[in-house]
Amino acid sequence: MKRFLLIVLAVLMIVGLAACGSSNKADSDWPRKGLGALIPKPDQGKIEITENDDDEFTANVEGVSKDFFDEYAEKCVEAGFNVDVEKDHDFEAFREDATKIEISYYESSEEMRIEIEAGEKLGDLKWPTNTFGEKVPKPESTYGVVKWQSSDGFCLYVGNTTIDDFNNYVDKCTEAGFDIDFKRYEKSFNGKNADGDSLQISYEGANIIFIRIDAEEAAAPEDDVIATEKPDVKPTEVPKENKDEVSGSNKELKEFLKSYEAFIDEYCAFMKKYNDSDDVLGMINDYTTYLNKYTDLCAKAEAWAGKDLSASDLKEYTEVMARCTKKLSEIY
Repeated sequence: MKRFLLIVLAVLMIVGLAACGSSNKADSDWPRKGLGALIPKPDQGKIEITENDDDEFTANVEGVSKDFFDEYAEKCVEAGFNVDVEKDHDFEAFREDATKIEISYYESSEEMRIEIEAGEKLGDLKWPTNTFGEKVPKPESTYGVVKWQSSDGFCLYVGNTTIDDFNNYVDKCTEAGFDIDFKRYEKSFNGKNADGDSLQISYEGANIIFIRIDAEEAAAPEDDVIATEKPDVKPTEVPKENKDEVSGSNKELKEFLKSYEAFIDEYCAFMKKYNDSDDVLGMINDYTTYLNKYTDLCAKAEAWAGKDLSASDLKEYTEVMARCTKKLSEIY
């Protein structure tokens, strides 16, 4: 009976997690060049580097305390990540060249996740010459880069633009007609014009803003999608939004992943107790509870997998699922 239940739950959980994604593991030696070399090597915990290339560096550090996380964040500030520093539960900051770092701490597993993204390579900005380039006002700065443009819209970044410049630019866009079904926050804006075109603007940090316009019902490229769902407010009101939503990292997803991994940690602790117990029938109710909760969480995980996630969200989703799979495999 004990063996049968163990196998059933193991198959259900590992198969479900494996379907959600996998991790691109790399050498755990701390890099001496590239993005990882911009910050000090953590002197505590077990380090696993999961991505290390020219555009992105990610690493997980297991077995560290919240105090260590706080101290390490300060070391990263001293190392040059001292622009637009934000520290609430997580740590986020930029370098002068717009390279971004985000460090998250998971108390349930005493784990720290480090992610560094290279800044956009900006230069002389050639404003789009298509129809949409005429609809959207030109910003004051001519320093930036166009990521893509087509008959259905364009997407670009503009540098040398402060948060005040961002707000002034949003005012110009609303005056230009993008004042239908709009939503405006402290660092982001999205709205439509009379033609049904959708405009999205956000302050990314390090004096860089993101601008994107899509034709009505256009099949937009997968990159750089910003999604916000909050009540409409007046153009003059600028409520403080959740920074994770604006930067392309969904707070609800983060909270789900943390609760998901916390459940896996709890389950693994239960299974270790279960493996050492001779009272299988006495633990059957707890076993059923874990199975029901897993079924519910797996359904939510599949729902997230079906959403249009940003690149950073998808990466975090995949890495959390991979970590959970690893933790499960270690108890069987």
